[in-house]
Amino acid sequence: MLHPVTKPSQGRIAVVSGCPGTGKTTLARELARRTARGVHMLTDVFYDFIPHRIHQTLPESNAQNTTVMHAIAAAAVAYANGGYDVYADGVISTRFLEVFRLAAGAAEVDLHFIMLRTSLDETVRRGTARSGPDFEATIRIMHAKRADLGELEPHAIDASPAAEEILAHAQQQLDAGALRLSPASAS
Repeated sequence: MLHPVTKPSQGRIAVVSGCPGTGKTTLARELARRTARGVHMLTDVFYDFIPHRIHQTLPESNAQNTTVMHAIAAAAVAYANGGYDVYADGVISTRFLEVFRLAAGAAEVDLHFIMLRTSLDETVRRGTARSGPDFEATIRIMHAKRADLGELEPHAIDASPAAEEILAHAQQQLDAGALRLSPASAS
């Protein structure tokens, strides 16, 4: 006898971005861990599926990066449709938020955005500790691009305090709906 499948309530998607070393993975992992049906999605893994990938910081990687963002957004929507709250972390450029907005809007899934930031000196210190000194110039460029988010500025969270303080602040902001993005229409 087949049992009817009941669809769980809709989950949400939170994109957690920032420069290397700002605590994206720590925050996303903890948010997912503290959520009954949480999923921590490491978006960098999606690049590992491409054996001959172009480094995502190079200008000629745009088509590749766009494809990867569509795959990430589709996977996040699939989890959210299954009733999971998804916390997708990575160095995701704000220009790719439209991909997430379209996917989430088409599926009627709530989409949230968090940009973790620290001072330039702290970002360089943390980022080069992880990626090496050869990556400093790239980190400086990434930091400059995230210094002024324009209309997305309310989505920025200071990643300088202790991890527990950042986590508590992010959770409060998510629960209050302060980090929600409006959906995009496919038309």
